[in-house]
Amino acid sequence: MRWAMDGAAILGSLPEHLEMVKRYSEENGVDYIAYLDRKSGIFHIEDPRLSGIPLPHVWRRQTYEDENYETLFVNEETGERTTEFDPRLKAEELRKRGVKLEAFDLV
Repeated sequence: MRWAMDGAAILGSLPEHLEMVKRYSEENGVDYIAYLDRKSGIFHIEDPRLSGIPLPHVWRRQTYEDENYETLFVNEETGERTTEFDPRLKAEELRKRGVKLEAFDLV
């Protein structure tokens, strides 16, 4: 199950020295997903497998108060603001990069 939950089915496996972990924010009492580099001890809020992939042209990152725990993405055309997903993982963006997707209806 971990293979599906950490994005490996779409992005491939994380490098061995990186681990997907929960990182707790004392300030707001929330667990956030982070990527721990066990070599350096540094937490990354962005999935390192996406680091070389540019954001779609209408999206940008915006700084804000919780940026040590998550990334705020803003769509410059619609004004949509989200921390819930990375626009590089939208179906149309994955297809542009050659990822073959298949839809399933779960009942």
